[in-house]
Amino acid sequence: VTAALSDFAAAALDGALGFLLRRLHQRGNLVLADPERPTERCGYLVLGMGKLGAGELNYSSDVDLIVLYDPERIDCRHKRGTAETMIRLTRDLVQLLEERTGEGYVCRTDLRLRPDPGAMPLAISFNAAMTYYESLGQNWERAAMIKARPVAGDRQLGAQFLREIRPFIEFFVQTQQLIFGGRNPELRTPETLAALHGLQAFGQIGAAAVRDLEAAYHYLRRLEHRLQMVADQQTHRLPEDAAGIERLAAFFGAPDAESFRAELLGHLERVEEHYAEL
Repeated sequence: VTAALSDFAAAALDGALGFLLRRLHQRGNLVLADPERPTERCGYLVLGMGKLGAGELNYSSDVDLIVLYDPERIDCRHKRGTAETMIRLTRDLVQLLEERTGEGYVCRTDLRLRPDPGAMPLAISFNAAMTYYESLGQNWERAAMIKARPVAGDRQLGAQFLREIRPFIEFFVQTQQLIFGGRNPELRTPETLAALHGLQAFGQIGAAAVRDLEAAYHYLRRLEHRLQMVADQQTHRLPEDAAGIERLAAFFGAPDAESFRAELLGHLERVEEHYAEL
């Protein structure tokens, strides 16, 4: 489910961006390399971060994005110039995805993971982003890049950015000892379960921990989906009343509320036990 939701979000982003780029081209504000395939070599990149980047979206997850562009790859003809045109394009993209109609909306977006969101524009030039991560980026910002992947726009630009940013990510992983060793490629995966098995292969956790944590991960993610499907809210809180728990248990497919509580507590207790052993 999480992979399908992530694939849908990426396809929606790419489709919406293609529509907006083609419109700019038709209005004479931008010259595309290939109007039939507007996102190819367009010089505009959308990176999926967090759960989208890892392919682990929930039903009601916000979609974390960073938008970059390379002025050298963009043939902008608008009087506003390339930078302002890319910023307006990003605003239009967000509006297209978040606008609520009689049929609902596509997804909520969050661009606050970009470098220095209080000062930086919504769309950042490639060179400005590289300079930031090289000289000013915080450790948590470099860590966030572990899950980054191109989800819309110029994939060649995305591959170049991730290739050039990787040394900064590896530095963070090694110095902070995230996931026990930045030199082991098995531990650099953005996928939670793949990283879990990588930790086992690297000798950091045992087979029992992998079994229990993987089972808990699947159970809790499935529960998280059910919670968010009830009212399309990004929540992780269980109902506080008995009737709410009973309804959730039925929706979850449990025989009754008591067995639901027992299974949930069992998973949580096993996770706590393994966490205490770290």
